Amino acid sequence: MTSLPEVPKASESTDFASNEEQEIARNWYRGASFEGRSSAEFEALREEVRRAKVLDFERYCSDEDYRRLAQENPFVRDFVSDESAITLLTIFEHKDEVGLSERQFEKLLAPFDAPVRAKFHAHLDMRGALRDAFQQLPTEESARFRRKVFFGMKQELDRQQSSSAPPVHPPEQTGS
Repeated sequence: MTSLPEVPKASESTDFASNEEQEIARNWYRGASFEGRSSAEFEALREEVRRAKVLDFERYCSDEDYRRLAQENPFVRDFVSDESAITLLTIFEHKDEVGLSERQFEKLLAPFDAPVRAKFHAHLDMRGALRDAFQQLPTEESARFRRKVFFGMKQELDRQQSSSAPPVHPPEQTGS
């Protein structure tokens, strides 16, 4: 019977090469359970969370592995990307107030992944297009539109403050 070569055991005094440290860190953060699961159990949980259409909030709050793996769920990623893009848009719109130059804002935007940057630019383009379209309206039409929007907002606020009636939603549009 052939014996396998002995693998030296690591000790606290072991010096790891830089690439070994990177591999250990990658495996630790990507594949190690912080809740004592085996590798197989951890991978099963990873697949469960990735495929979930709805996440379990109680588990999210009580299970560190579940919370970490939730970030790999495509719905969570989309949500986080959207929220990041909207937050960046808010910062962009107030950059003068907080003293950010265009260049500083670009540096702030750069570390975000491509989907977040793309969503930010899409939101920015959409807001610009809406502003341009609104400015093209004749003054009286613009004022009428503004009154209608604020009247609807005020109605909903009054309804919420004065009753426990269900919210009024605009009728759903159906395609024909």
